Amino acid sequence: MRSPLRDSLTTTREPAGERAGKNPAISVIVPTFGRADAIGRCVAALRAQQPVDGGFEIVVVDDGSPEPVRVSPANTGPPVRVVRQPNSGPARARNRGAAESRGALLAFTDDDCAPEPGWLAAMARAHADDPDALLGGVTVNAARNSVPAQASQDLLAFLYRDMQNRVYDAPFFASNNLACSAHRFAAVGAFDTSFPLAAGEDRELGDRWHHAGHALTLVSRARVRHFHAMNVKDYWRQHHNYGRGALHFQNARTRFGRAGLKPEGPGFYRGMLGEPWRAVERGARLRRSLLIALAQLATAAGYAAERRRLAVSAPAAR
Repeated sequence: MRSPLRDSLTTTREPAGERAGKNPAISVIVPTFGRADAIGRCVAALRAQQPVDGGFEIVVVDDGSPEPVRVSPANTGPPVRVVRQPNSGPARARNRGAAESRGALLAFTDDDCAPEPGWLAAMARAHADDPDALLGGVTVNAARNSVPAQASQDLLAFLYRDMQNRVYDAPFFASNNLACSAHRFAAVGAFDTSFPLAAGEDRELGDRWHHAGHALTLVSRARVRHFHAMNVKDYWRQHHNYGRGALHFQNARTRFGRAGLKPEGPGFYRGMLGEPWRAVERGARLRRSLLIALAQLATAAGYAAERRRLAVSAPAAR
């Protein structure tokens, strides 16, 4: 699979930690946009990974940052490449990283994440057990002073546990902690680049993976720390965008001939609101529950806003 943007490629290389001509077993793909400090922390965490059989490479996809991304060189460790493309969004950036990768296993994380040292080894073991599975790890909130960030973490923890306890029609894993076979990723169709935001494209990939007959497996030892501090305004915007992405997800299911998702029952939302009282992090539990309720309002508002936007733009496009 070759990228149509290949003519815009700008690559920087480090001294390779592997023999020339030998492909690594794993490629770690990190999309980034305008976060120089964050990508430095992420790459440092990846360089500190426990050794894995066959080695690994790091592919950073600079999605048109105003200032081109630079990664500090190192004399040892995995090779690092920075691939620059015009700003095209996270789905295209991840697909570009996959197209430029040499590993048989693809592992995805984000620039505001720091994978723990055993992350990649845990993913490699799970992949060996089921090469066709889509693998998702555990994300841990590292923005400890941000209550909205912790509320977002509560939501994700609830959804992951709920998926383990009952059958979901559309299971998913967040794209900041994801791994899969490069061959299977291409066969399923990669990330859907019609999604306009960083919202819903991971959910849609999991849905396609599931309906292609392959497993989604939670890898509890594959942990990443997520440094995404936010205030209430940021939190509303994020979940409003999730609502916009949810409409594109429903439309994608229609394109693939699948029915729309049915609304969840009251028990689902009671469990969601109660998640802060189950979490290890005890602080601000009432505020976190209220923020979870606010997230549902923001998601509904985003869904409605995107539906209006598409309705207005559709006649203009004809």
